[in-house]
Formats: sequence, structure tokens, C-alpha cells
Amino acid sequence: MNDLKEMVWEIRIPIFKNSLILRQLMFAIGIPFGTLLMYLIYIKGYYGALLVALTLLLTFIFIQVVYGGTYDVKYIMNKKGVRCAYQEKQRKKNNIINTLLFFSGIFSGKPTYAGAGVLANARQDEFIAWKKVIKIKYFDHKRIIVVKSGYLDHITIFCENDDYDKIKTFVKNNTKIS
Repeated sequence: MNDLKEMVWEIRIPIFKNSLILRQLMFAIGIPFGTLLMYLIYIKGYYGALLVALTLLLTFIFIQVVYGGTYDVKYIMNKKGVRCAYQEKQRKKNNIINTLLFFSGIFSGKPTYAGAGVLANARQDEFIAWKKVIKIKYFDHKRIIVVKSGYLDHITIFCENDDYDKIKTFVKNNTKIS
């Protein structure tokens, strides 16, 4: 049995250089907006297509400028489970942006914006208990472990080169799933 009681580490993951993050962005943003762009071009809505493309470009620039193009997280793993939270500097930026989004939704009469701000703020610190884990995927070549406790509940664990085997062993020793 593993004698480690707790593992804690911080990591910065380049958003636009990590294949797993890029694949998730493709499903979440690329497919819907790509479909919208094709439709707008098909109906000769070039102005709308240009606005969508410009919005995507401005979003890319915003992420590069505000977040430095990185996803900065801290992991805490112990006998109870795994916790993933934004690092303090990124958490503060997220709080400001989410608060602005919330109040812009309230004052503009658009509850969708306000709700998006609340939901985004609620997911800055996530925890999955080992006893609730139903599936684990190991991506050895990428040094990534995905721990799932439900269809939508998962934590992606990004590891440094030197620590991947130790973290993988810790996960295996604390779950009944290999």
C-alpha cells in the first residue's frame, strides 16, 4: 500500500498547446461555431460570419492577454479524494471577470449572462471523493489522468514529467478501479 498521505502540486498548462484541451475546445466551441459559420456562409450571411470569426479571434486574444494563454491549477490528493482548484492569481482574475459578467447580466436585463457568471464562479474548486470514482483514464504519453465520478463530473489531472508515475500509483492505490 502507498505510504504517501497527501500530494500537493501546482502546474501551468498552455491552453493552445495541449492536445487534450484543444480537443475539448473543438467539441465545445469549434463544432457549434464551425457549423454556424458554414451556415452563415451558405446563406451568404458574410457579415454575420465575419462577426463570429472576429468574436473567436478576440476571445483568443483575451485569453492570451488576461491569462497568459495558460490554465493554472493546484491539485491536492489525499486519502479522501482529489481536489483541483485554480491557483490564487488566476482565481482572482476569474472572480473579477465572473463578477463583471454577473452584474452586466443583472443591469442589462439578461439573466443568461448573470447565470453564466455564477456557474463559472462555482466551478473554480472541484473535489471528487475516491469512493465516488467510476472511471479513470490514463494518458501515459501525455502525463494526464482523467478521474470521473459521473457523466459530467470529472477532474483532469495534469502531471509534470517526474511526478506522473508517483501520481498514477497514488490514484491506483486509493481507488478500486485500475
